[in-house]
Amino acid sequence: MLKISDVRLTERRCDSGLWQAAAGILDVPASAVNDLRILRLSVDARRKPDVRFVYTLLVTVDDERAVLNRCAGNGQVSLYDPPDSYVFPYQSVDGARNPVVIVGTGPAGLFAALCLAEAGVRCVILERGQPIERRVKDVEHFWNCGVLDTTSNVQFGEGGAGTFSDGKLTTGISDKRTMFVLERLVRFGAPDDILYLSKPHIGTDKLRAVVRAVREKLIDLGCDVRFGHRLSDIEATDGVL
Repeated sequence: MLKISDVRLTERRCDSGLWQAAAGILDVPASAVNDLRILRLSVDARRKPDVRFVYTLLVTVDDERAVLNRCAGNGQVSLYDPPDSYVFPYQSVDGARNPVVIVGTGPAGLFAALCLAEAGVRCVILERGQPIERRVKDVEHFWNCGVLDTTSNVQFGEGGAGTFSDGKLTTGISDKRTMFVLERLVRFGAPDDILYLSKPHIGTDKLRAVVRAVREKLIDLGCDVRFGHRLSDIEATDGVL
């Protein structure tokens, strides 16, 4: 598979226009491009009004080695070396007698529960706030009437604070687990463009459905999800929690 970098277009394309652009850079007919997908998409608005959509593309072509050798001098085309994919280290856990207790249904809590439950670990999930369906109504009531529910609001409740901030997914870290998270979000209903946009976001309405789908999956896997419950204290005796 070949990677084509810095493909600059005046319009955002996801159709044959991308195939034509890729074929032009590779100096092959469009029919020679067997497959194409977007690895990354960003917007370069530094020279307004000349705004460009900047793509990094992955393509497979006939006679790949010959095409790569022919394009070696242009700096845009290289052989794609896929990064290592993250795999949760425990694919199956047998004999876990006691359930794991997870506090909170923000992103960390939901993914901790999902990874553990898929590995066969029973989880009890405590959330001081309310499920997303109830939470949306509580937030709308606050916005309309000014009456605050201190446990079910923009900050507290299923999905965490980001559920009401357009589902922004930007991060300053470079970690293979980032793609693991994004792929799971897509699996539960997020748009697949979050896999390649430089500044992805799901959108508030879609994120609510994603959060609900994750919860339903957790319940299907045997998790006990308890809303209106919070951790108030931790006791340890002789080193045992």
